[in-house]
Parts: sequence; structure tokens; C-alpha cells
Amino acid sequence: MVQRIFMVTIFMVMLSAVLLAAPADAQEKVAEGEYHMRGASASEGRKTAIDHWILSTRKQGGYRLESEVTAAGGTGVIVIQTEELNEQLNPTAISIKLYTKENTRKSFAQLSCHLTTEQIECKAGGQDLAINSETAQKGPILFAVNNLENIDLAWMISGAINRAHLEEGAIQVPTLLLQDGEEGPELAQTEIDSLHIGDKETVDIRGVKVPARRYSFDNHSIKCWIAGSGLLLKMENEDGSVVELEKFKQYKKLIPELP
Repeated sequence: MVQRIFMVTIFMVMLSAVLLAAPADAQEKVAEGEYHMRGASASEGRKTAIDHWILSTRKQGGYRLESEVTAAGGTGVIVIQTEELNEQLNPTAISIKLYTKENTRKSFAQLSCHLTTEQIECKAGGQDLAINSETAQKGPILFAVNNLENIDLAWMISGAINRAHLEEGAIQVPTLLLQDGEEGPELAQTEIDSLHIGDKETVDIRGVKVPARRYSFDNHSIKCWIAGSGLLLKMENEDGSVVELEKFKQYKKLIPELP
């Protein structure tokens, strides 16, 4: 129940409507890990893995993320999320492919988006999706897909924060929902949240105090702690449910304080 509430609270969002099969050009593994969620109450205190992800370098520069959303395991669907990111872990392309356990070679659904400094271009099943002209495409965007909760929320929300380049104050963040329209799939703006930058703090990772910057979303009462490299360390919502970085291994010093 807590997991469902947390995923919806976290704007069902992060969906991501995005899918672009990023080219397989990874050269070197940079880091890998998982994000685990635990509930607020003692009875819900057991941690549950959301994903398992690998971050690698790309020939063109930046990174490639490959994440299997293990939280989707009970649905019978395999969710594979890939992203292309720059050196600041700001996503330039995000993709989500859905597979059945019976057929892991060919996806039955694919969503994709390219994100540049000027605009966002999205497709669903190969069809271009129009984006409302009122949507500010130069800043952070949150994506959601109707009836799809099992996506990699941690990478989605940290990507939105990194795209914001927020050094002080606040910025408006629209959410775009991929849904069925009268003439096929469409992107509709459902709400606008306000992202605020907070103080510099530390987050405990395996007993090590790691410097981070705190961010918060007003409407959904979500707080996030982001390391200097752009990697999400921790996220929590108002009912006390928490998502934390676990099983982290780094082969390049994304977090200098950790081995």
C-alpha cells in the first residue's frame, strides 16, 4: 500500500514517457546499484528493491543508463529503461520498453523522448506526439504514463532536477501525461509543480556522510538529496516513505567519499 501511494504521490510521474532506444555504444562501466524503498511504519520498514541499474560511458561523451525496474516483477511485465545523459547526469534521451516474460526479445510497447536545451520531442510506438504550446520545454519536465506506475522513479526525478540547473530559488515544473486521445496517443499537461532548491546537507550512505543538496517539490511534498555529481542519494515523501541508494559500486569516482 505504501509503495503504491509513494509511486502515485511521486507523481506517477515520473513516467516517463520516453523511449528511444539509445544506441549501444557504452564503453566502460562507471557505476551500478539499486534504489530501495521502505515504508514509514515499523510494519512497513522492510526495504524493497525498485530497480537494478548500470551507468556506463558513451563514445560521444556523457553516460548511458540501463535500468531494469524490478518493482514491476509482480505484474508479468519486464520494464527496461535506458537514458542518455551528459556529464552532469542531465538526460538528453530517455526510453522505456515493455516486454512480456514470454517474449524478452521484442517489446510490445515503446515510448521515447529526445530532450535538448530548446525543446522536447516525443514518440509513442513510432508516432510523433504533440506537446502543448504552453509547456515550457527549456526547463525541467516530468513525464507520466497513464496506468503505468512501475518506472524508475529515482532516475526520472533526479533527471528533472539536473535539467533544471537550479542554483537558487524555485522553478515551475510541468507534468506531461501520455494518454489515449481521440486520434491516438497524446501528451497532455496535467499540472504544474514548483521545484525549490534547499540547503547543503549530508546523507548517510553505509555509515559515510556524503555531501548533498536538498530539493523539494511543493505539490507532492517530496524531498530529494542529490550528490554533486547529479546522482540521487535519497528521496522521501510526506508520509515518511523513503527511497535510498543501495548496493552501490563505483568504478569512477561519482561520489568521492565512498570507496
